[in-house]
Amino acid sequence: MIRTDPRPFFFISHSTVDPSVLFRVSRDLTSRVAQVIRSTQEAARGFIEFSTDDHADTASLQAVSACRVLVPLLSPRYLEDRRCAMEWGVFNRRLNDLPVRTAPPIVPAMWVPIWPSEIPEEILEVPFDPLDVGGAYAEFGLYGLATMTQYKKDYRNAIDNLGERIGAASRIDLPVGADQPTGLPSSFSRSPDRTPFRIFVAAWTAETAPPGVDYGQYGESPLNWAPYADQSAKPIGESTAQIVENLRYEAQVISFEDSLDQIMAEESPAGPGILLLDPAMLSDPEMAGKLKRLDALPRPWIRLVIPLPSRGAGASDSVVALGRCIEEVFPQRSREQRARVQEALTGIRDIADFEVILTALIDIAGRQYLKARSQASGQPQRERFERPPLFGSAHDDGGSSGRP
Repeated sequence: MIRTDPRPFFFISHSTVDPSVLFRVSRDLTSRVAQVIRSTQEAARGFIEFSTDDHADTASLQAVSACRVLVPLLSPRYLEDRRCAMEWGVFNRRLNDLPVRTAPPIVPAMWVPIWPSEIPEEILEVPFDPLDVGGAYAEFGLYGLATMTQYKKDYRNAIDNLGERIGAASRIDLPVGADQPTGLPSSFSRSPDRTPFRIFVAAWTAETAPPGVDYGQYGESPLNWAPYADQSAKPIGESTAQIVENLRYEAQVISFEDSLDQIMAEESPAGPGILLLDPAMLSDPEMAGKLKRLDALPRPWIRLVIPLPSRGAGASDSVVALGRCIEEVFPQRSREQRARVQEALTGIRDIADFEVILTALIDIAGRQYLKARSQASGQPQRERFERPPLFGSAHDDGGSSGRP
């Protein structure tokens, strides 16, 4: 046990993790929080518990019922941990008297990456997005950044960001609560319903395709489009649905044109989505206009992927059309800096590359969906702070190669 004082500034709720890395993270967060609130490290101390006996359970519940801010270290193991669920429940019971639309003083930290579709409903109610902390943080989690020396700067940035969020969240006046878990669930909720994930297909059919394309990639419906026909006869929407389902979403494959009015009208997201675009459709002025209007709307939870046909004359024609039209039709998406987003826009000729890039885009769409949802239900925790000079051991090296 690091602290026995029942009134810590923040409480780190965690499953079984590498104790040396956990201690380092707690130390660095305490140092950063002290800088943010302009106080001593003693006043900004966090609470962590390594033991698993009954006494440890009691000490943890006392601390979480009195702390100012809850910092759960999210991981697949965390979501299955009985004590973590109890700590979450004890802290959340204290939130009942907060004003409506007040962001709870909870600062989730992603210990190791987890898919948005795996996060329980009660945690989804807390506004957070790993991408706001940084791309490397979203990809590797706090544990990964702390243990890989090439990510020292990203680790420091993540600690700074999380420390600022803890400082902002502590401004909420939260009363001390009861430390008894009576009546609280001993596990996180598991909804039997998966989050719908929409797969929009914008493609020609065998009947409507223009001259010069490979007609073998088309069928009676846009949903029959198979740009990788020489590598897989399966329609691209069906292949995408299989990957989406493997990531614990409910896949819905639908025609883009049939869904366009719905997409344009939704101010809050109905669910994350992927738009699979046949590049040959950019030659149609009417379709290009529709896509440009969509690009102008804030729909970050719908990501664009452009598979390129891998055979026939249409392949080279598609590349030329894509290079000519992409910045004109998609000016907003063209400005995004993420590598996978740009790869998806420039066209993907190989199905293996498509699967890798698609998986990354599904993750981005899912996280943007959660971000938009949380913004509709609460206020962001992070506020602007004047950054005082760094001091102390907040950024010392000293990670461990132990398992998370």
